[in-house]
Amino acid sequence: MQASTAGVAKLKKPKLIVIFATQIFILLMLVSIAWLLSLSKLTIFSAIIGAGIFIGPNAYFSYYAFRHTGAQAATQVAQSFYRGEAGKFILTAVMFAVSFAVVRPINGVAVFLSYMLFMVLTWVLAWRATR
Repeated sequence: MQASTAGVAKLKKPKLIVIFATQIFILLMLVSIAWLLSLSKLTIFSAIIGAGIFIGPNAYFSYYAFRHTGAQAATQVAQSFYRGEAGKFILTAVMFAVSFAVVRPINGVAVFLSYMLFMVLTWVLAWRATR
């Protein structure tokens, strides 16, 4: 006998592919504008690294955090969020460390500004997606 799902609210998963596609599109637009403004290749490359440091770990988080849905999977949802967040934190730290240790030369200001820009962009896109 199956349990009735009448009256059970269904929450939609966020449209993550739209958010990530928009981020990549904006990254390409910013790189194009920077190239047209004749910014140095070092600055452009460093900005791409900063965006990648943000987008990569957030994709990992999104993959794990939104694997399960529903009240019956509440424990799995919580575990997925914890695993996703821990992985995101570790990946971000490792990517920053590797970038500054391996990539020579690198424009640290461009890396951090790009990272922060994409952080704010994600907040805006998530806010728009939930409205």
